[in-house]
Amino acid sequence: MSLRIALGIDDFRKLRESGLEYVDKTRLIRELIDAEDSQVALLPRPRRFGKTLNLSMLRWFFEKRQEDLSRLFEDLSIWQAGERYRAHFQRYPVIYLTLKAVQQETFERCFAALREKIVALYDQHRYAARQRPARGRGAAPLPGSAGRHGVRGRVRPRASGPVQPSPPPPRRARRDAHR
Repeated sequence: MSLRIALGIDDFRKLRESGLEYVDKTRLIRELIDAEDSQVALLPRPRRFGKTLNLSMLRWFFEKRQEDLSRLFEDLSIWQAGERYRAHFQRYPVIYLTLKAVQQETFERCFAALREKIVALYDQHRYAARQRPARGRGAAPLPGSAGRHGVRGRVRPRASGPVQPSPPPPRRARRDAHR
């Protein structure tokens, strides 16, 4: 029997539901939950190293939704790690934005496509803006997130008119590469 290897698939759910081979990297979820003192996670990796797939995995694990997606994780290490980690499963609003989908030929088209994506994300999570947290407490943030430290995000409604893109920054002259 040959291995069914996923080439070019960067969506965790699609990969798992297709029954393709997957190298379990769900330990990343444990590391993020265990990093209670950190406010930011930097995930630098070389090209074609699975960054988008890993971020997609985080999205499908943490994102609050009606559909139960436990089947995607049941045979992976994060599920076997115990209830402490499973308690975070599908519990948070997640803003997942990849710039791969906004590649356009001009700056104006790219800006318009990015704006459409952001509006769609706002519409998707409109419920979170309407929810009122319990008195004196914010929404339950992921351990280590900025919400624990008093930093709050704000969702702004759509602008009433068209948004004008800012001009691109001026280009700097290149320095001599042979210094």
